[in-house]
Amino acid sequence: MAPDKKTCAYLGSILVATIYLVTQTWNVWVPGNILRRGDQSFLASGGNAVTTNFTNYTELFQTAYHRKLDERHLNPHDFRLLLDEPMACIEPGRGHPKSVLLLVLVTSKHANFDRRQAIRETWGSLKEIRNRAIVTLFLLGKGTTSHLLKKVSAESVEHHDLLMEDFVDSYKNLTLKTMMAMKWASTHCPQASFVMKTDDDMFVSYRNLLDYLAATAAPGTGFALGRVLKGESPYRDPKSKYYVSRELYPSDVYPPWLSGGGFVLSGDMPGRIYAVSLDTKYLPLEDVYLGLCLQKLNATLTTSDRFNNMHIGYSYCRFHYIITSHRFGPAELRTVWKDLKAQRDCWFWT
Repeated sequence: MAPDKKTCAYLGSILVATIYLVTQTWNVWVPGNILRRGDQSFLASGGNAVTTNFTNYTELFQTAYHRKLDERHLNPHDFRLLLDEPMACIEPGRGHPKSVLLLVLVTSKHANFDRRQAIRETWGSLKEIRNRAIVTLFLLGKGTTSHLLKKVSAESVEHHDLLMEDFVDSYKNLTLKTMMAMKWASTHCPQASFVMKTDDDMFVSYRNLLDYLAATAAPGTGFALGRVLKGESPYRDPKSKYYVSRELYPSDVYPPWLSGGGFVLSGDMPGRIYAVSLDTKYLPLEDVYLGLCLQKLNATLTTSDRFNNMHIGYSYCRFHYIITSHRFGPAELRTVWKDLKAQRDCWFWT
């Protein structure tokens, strides 16, 4: 027996209300596995009813990203995206999410054009491995120089790999940039198996990283990997670059934290970190702040000597072992990358 008009109207109103509620809660609940099931994203599986209400993914992501949060949050992170790449994790022409193995978010500054280009030509040039996508994007704050902004805008049009929020780009705001990475990953690319955050003065080996993850059977959830630092104390000298007052952080010891130069998270973690950051007192030290968020999540941090927060002198075999090394300029990156393309045997590294 077919339902009558009243029943149809009632069911229709429930459907509309449900779509509205799911849409409104998208941004907050991506973190907690509500929109994520294993390695399947919400968009790929249960999201069809919601996405039909949007003309395109750009509108969907903008709605998720800029949804107004409760004003009672300590850190609502209500900055707006001035540059976005909403299709970075979407299959071109197909309209469904890419199978993303690794999403890499690289902190940068407006003036660092040469560094970004060197990364595009070297370690960031790898786009796919084992038939799964690798997506590399650069993170920027809002610049204060108009001519640099014009150049950045042109760079964005050419390369489609820049993300920019409207906070002032400064050292003290690196924590904002890291939380921007967590937020963007959870709203725009929740299907990524792993998410890496690194900097534009780093050497990174995607192949070494992915080989390590495969060899160690890295878990698909609750995973945080990098160079773990423990027992570090706050700098109390106001002249120090790393100064933190007792008012801001009363304790004499920081929780364990991952060095900010390069760390890797399972795909569920960025959203969980972003969610807990909303009510975590702000610290201008990005990696320490991340450690505070991970502590609240009771996360287990995995350390590896293959992540280096110092500059490692180049040798072919050594760089077929390490995952990150610090303080690499464009010229050295290109030289190292060219040499690494050679086929040699490495029975050990030195």
